[in-house]
Amino acid sequence: MFSAERIQRLAPNVLLDIVAELAYWESCYPHRSFYSSHIPFKTYIPTFKFGYDSFLLHHRERLVELLPKLEILYRELPTGEQLKWKDATLIVSAAWRRMGSGPTP
Repeated sequence: MFSAERIQRLAPNVLLDIVAELAYWESCYPHRSFYSSHIPFKTYIPTFKFGYDSFLLHHRERLVELLPKLEILYRELPTGEQLKWKDATLIVSAAWRRMGSGPTP
């Protein structure tokens, strides 16, 4: 993921309670299009964190334009921490919407 120092430098006024965010997603992810009943919530956590980290670093940019770059970065995560990119895109988009970035794909 992205370093805390880099995120603080690029998004100094953006606060995120990741524990609260993950609790929110755990309560509602079964109702989302990326949900799969055979995948436990803990498998989704690295992708949610990736989505929030990418928002904190790039919140001034448009997500739709960043997705190709984010896909490359996402594929650098350990294999066991990755979902299918199609699902990861939905999760990253949902995290960005939740942070109030406006419309996303």
